[in-house]
Amino acid sequence: MIYGTNDLSIYERFASEWWDPESPRFRSLQKVTEFRVQQIDTWFGSVEGASVVDLGCGGGLLSVPMIERGADVVGVDLSSGSLATAAGMSEGRGRYLQGDIRNVGLPSACADFVLLADVLDHIEDYFKALSEARRLLKPGGLLYVNTINRTFR
Repeated sequence: MIYGTNDLSIYERFASEWWDPESPRFRSLQKVTEFRVQQIDTWFGSVEGASVVDLGCGGGLLSVPMIERGADVVGVDLSSGSLATAAGMSEGRGRYLQGDIRNVGLPSACADFVLLADVLDHIEDYFKALSEARRLLKPGGLLYVNTINRTFR
């Protein structure tokens, strides 16, 4: 079930909080990041030298660890403030593009891995995002999809 679209103003107004452990807005995402990175390490193996596209990258909670592991990362997000935070945290490594994850301005079959974390529950036509992720993957490439369950619990 889709609970509605994202209020992008949150990501602009609070972009500086993506990596702040005291942030009430991003604390839950920060807490699951280590687990997600471990999943990616286990399921994908080494990303060193691999091309990774992080769709809906936000402030770079997944793209920065991928860069630290030697991946060539392109992060895509609608929020320019969040992209600036991701670029700052990656210390000039990686590439960050402002755009809609349902229609990314990247060539087909350009990625060994595509990451889609915490975005599908925010868009109504998530099949378009999944289709775009598939388009970006090289033959044999891997897709990582993950999100937090938006139930009360």
